[in-house]
Amino acid sequence: LKQTKHTQIMVLYSSDTTNNNSNSNNDGTHNWMGHKQQGSAYYQREHYEEALASFRAALNPDFTVPCPRAEKQIILSNIVACRLKIGGLPQAEAAVEDAKQCIALNPQWSKGHVRLATAYIALGNHSNDA
Repeated sequence: LKQTKHTQIMVLYSSDTTNNNSNSNNDGTHNWMGHKQQGSAYYQREHYEEALASFRAALNPDFTVPCPRAEKQIILSNIVACRLKIGGLPQAEAAVEDAKQCIALNPQWSKGHVRLATAYIALGNHSNDA
């Protein structure tokens, strides 16, 4: 059986679902993938603060199987999107920092740069630093 990155993630995900660590609860959010899925569901329902909390929880480094790097950049991008939907100066400032972390993980991923530019626009800083 040929194993790809996707199947490796799924294998890691399934092995983590049996873990009874302190991050466990009854709604399926006992690992990074459960939190990511929950965040996506909240975002689709326009519950941006709950989505933000779920996406941030997905980055918890204490999970038995931490979030893979490729997924982390996507989750950070989702966090930026939530912060921009919530709005306000503190969220825009935090969105800039989260977008910078996203870009640091993969500078080639254009969506991270778009998120950073959008966060700068939300701040009113139409800067070439983006």
